[in-house]
Amino acid sequence: MKINTKFFISLQIILVLLTIIAIFSSFGFNMYQTGLPEASYIKNVKLIINGVEKDTTLPYTLTGITSETPVTVRAYIYPKKEDFIYVKTAYTPATVYTDDIEIYKFGKKETYPSFMRDPATEVFIAEPAVRNKKTELKIEFLSPKTRGSMTIYPPIIGSIKSIFQDRITEYRYIFLLAIVEIGTSISLIVISFILKFFEKKISLIFFWLGIFALTSGVWAFGETTLTALVIKNPTFLYLCAFLGLFTLTVPLIHLTLASVDFKNPKPLYIISAFITIAAILSLILQLLGIYPLSSSMYAFHIINPCALSLLLFFILYEAFKNDSLQAKRFILPIMILAISALIEVTNYYFRFTYKLASLFQYGILLFIMVMGFIIGFYTRDTAKIKNDNEKLTSELEFIRIQMDEQRKYNELIANSEKALKKQRHDLRHHLITIKELADSANGELDSYINSLIDNVPKPQERYCENTAVNAIISHYAAICKDENITFTTRLVVPNIENTGFNSELSVIFGNLLENATYACRKTDNDKRFIRICSGVRYDTFVITMDNSYDGNFISVDGRFRSTKRDGFGIGLSSIQSVARKYHGDAKFEGKGEYFQSSVYMSIEGI
Repeated sequence: MKINTKFFISLQIILVLLTIIAIFSSFGFNMYQTGLPEASYIKNVKLIINGVEKDTTLPYTLTGITSETPVTVRAYIYPKKEDFIYVKTAYTPATVYTDDIEIYKFGKKETYPSFMRDPATEVFIAEPAVRNKKTELKIEFLSPKTRGSMTIYPPIIGSIKSIFQDRITEYRYIFLLAIVEIGTSISLIVISFILKFFEKKISLIFFWLGIFALTSGVWAFGETTLTALVIKNPTFLYLCAFLGLFTLTVPLIHLTLASVDFKNPKPLYIISAFITIAAILSLILQLLGIYPLSSSMYAFHIINPCALSLLLFFILYEAFKNDSLQAKRFILPIMILAISALIEVTNYYFRFTYKLASLFQYGILLFIMVMGFIIGFYTRDTAKIKNDNEKLTSELEFIRIQMDEQRKYNELIANSEKALKKQRHDLRHHLITIKELADSANGELDSYINSLIDNVPKPQERYCENTAVNAIISHYAAICKDENITFTTRLVVPNIENTGFNSELSVIFGNLLENATYACRKTDNDKRFIRICSGVRYDTFVITMDNSYDGNFISVDGRFRSTKRDGFGIGLSSIQSVARKYHGDAKFEGKGEYFQSSVYMSIEGI
């Protein structure tokens, strides 16, 4: 998991860097050069509304204006040979004249979809009808049907390159941020689908962070003026901007739910459902031509900051009331978003800057950067929990193996005691029979005594001094005899009084011999063998074992694939665990047609 996570995070960083490089490359040096003449803003104009003329400085916002009110802007300009005129409108039809000659007209009803009551924000560059002389620029607007306000932006005059350079200088950061967010979102979503096969919860976090980056990126992409200059589809950008804005908090809430184990997540699900329904209703009303998204926006100016504030409240409650570490980590990023959202809404009404969405987008960028660290912490914690669980599973399996080896040892003792009891029980009857045969001087006495001798169990072969280990060796020696496995031993195992150590020695010998007998069963009968040796040298206990096997042995990152079932085996790992407990180690490797096991451990002070 650790290696895979590092790989995917590295892949994500590479994708983001490539995206940034591609964006800078796409601008080209011919679009952004030093030494070009600067484009000029036409800010000081005469504004004519209902026949009333006044001097005005642009940009200027008219409020409380009646729908479809004619608004005219006049100014004198001096267009040079290569000059063009840049004009931006906001939900208003417009006609542009130079010296009363029409050079551009935008916003006719037939030029935008029927569900749009007002045309979307448009940016266009028009060629003046006359050049190299003083000319009157006149722009006739018609105020929006669906809004009580209207913003007039200053036209720009200059060469095509100068205009583009000015727009890139003004909006390059927000445009770049939008592209990076969209590129990052795609990489995060792809990574989430890959991680789904390894760690579902982390996959879910990557997925919702990707969706959040996508919605914020789509919003910024549709909102920035530079995009409108490149993509000549105002309605498409209008839908991108508002749908991205309206749905922004939904993936954020689900990202928080995926990352923080709330004791009561129901309120957040309700908030998410409410915002989703509100966004869907807004879209339906727009498509039916009843109520535009640009008007629904005012409701979301309340909904989104409230949702972020409520989300922050629930995170704070979970962090301090329920002492949740995950919630504490989310306080800072959600606070950043909540504050930046409030600043952005305030800016919309008081216009500290006309770069709408830029303030909140910088908050989103900071949020994503902080989230990168949080995901790193979360991934580390998840990996630690997974490792702890694997360690606990191994320990439980080790205990099971210990109990299994102890059971085998106890069975051997119980069987010996049972045989001894039977022999004692039968001894009286045998003595009576011997006495009768002796009294009758019957020749059958010798044969009867011989049969008794034959039936007396032979003493258990002694393989080593250690009683517990000797019982395990005897058990597997009997198995080898039954299964035609050549079994050779040369063992020195000290009989140490430490019961725990003797039990762990039984685990080592039991696992070694169990794996060896299993491996031998998979080879031809005439090739089956096990050779096991042990000894003590300078307070170090050493075990070596060779056995025949079929060549099937796989080790991955120090863990051993089981040949008995799918997944990793426990037996060899438990041997390593015991050896390392006593400052030793174990090594397992294939050597041609036989398998070699080596174990060493310190017995000093035991």
